[in-house]
Amino acid sequence: MSTLKYKDSVSKLLELFPEFKDTDGYEMIKDELYLAYIVFTPFMDYIVNILENDGENNQIILRFVNFVNETLNDPEIDPDTKDLFQIEFFEKLTLPESRVQFAKKNFTGKALEQFNLVNDWRPKK
Repeated sequence: MSTLKYKDSVSKLLELFPEFKDTDGYEMIKDELYLAYIVFTPFMDYIVNILENDGENNQIILRFVNFVNETLNDPEIDPDTKDLFQIEFFEKLTLPESRVQFAKKNFTGKALEQFNLVNDWRPKK
């Protein structure tokens, strides 16, 4: 995969995850595809729902993990894309503990480092 640039993040997400277009979350934001944070929020809700209902071996979850690892381990990643992934993806994986364990098991290299930064920042209960 070539370096993902922030300006291309929505189109790449929809290319890699065409199933997302069949969800209520997509239906709510389909007229705002120029706003990455608006799109990535319901997408991550979609991912969390699949993770919690179908488990981490679901093909969509495996593609998600690959997308995150490839993107964040790219040395050419731009800061805006890194921020987008940290906020929209990683913050939703810091609770409950089962999501934290999923992230620690599946993310690698810089992706895992970035997840750990977000996870360490979250308030502990």
